[in-house]
Amino acid sequence: MMRFRVFARFIGLGCVGSSYRELFGPDIAFQKRGNTPYIPGSSFKGALRSAASRVAKPYGFTACGQIRPERMQPCDVCRLFGTPAGHPTLLVEDLIPTKDLSRVIVTRVKINDSSLKAEEGALYSQEHVCGGEFEGRILVLRPERRLLGLLLLALAELRSGRVGRNSIVDLKIGETEELRREVEERYVQLERELESWLWEKVLGEGEM
Repeated sequence: MMRFRVFARFIGLGCVGSSYRELFGPDIAFQKRGNTPYIPGSSFKGALRSAASRVAKPYGFTACGQIRPERMQPCDVCRLFGTPAGHPTLLVEDLIPTKDLSRVIVTRVKINDSSLKAEEGALYSQEHVCGGEFEGRILVLRPERRLLGLLLLALAELRSGRVGRNSIVDLKIGETEELRREVEERYVQLERELESWLWEKVLGEGEM
């Protein structure tokens, strides 16, 4: 088994919504354990799987592009992330905040999907965290050297993608000594780049 750390932080406001509505809270609350916001490992893994599906084919990997079990076909993405009928290959722990987070409630207007116009009276409140950093671990139970490249590509793709409720996220990885030894040589430079924040270079640390 191989493991390494993953760090994530939202660019601007971020929300990973809970399926449970708080009695006196916003309509959409940030996922919490007790009173502490966190990013569920299942949510992060789902976003990572979607990122892998987007980048697989251009880099020579296969992706069936399906999430419903009855439609899944044997492919590299399913081999890496697993299927409901098979044994898990990759596990993602819950990502926990590294320090106290600033939270804010934002009132939004629901947009009709067909007309793309605001629905009259359709207001809802949503809880966000402002920036903040989360930390967890990714565990690869049966690492295949070739598929580790796909995992790195997915992590890089997710830095320009979305997590939770359409929230932009930056990420980096750490404790990667074992990963660097096992990954194919052509992906070593990408692994090193993933050890630093992407958006910090783009925006500057003071604007994060």
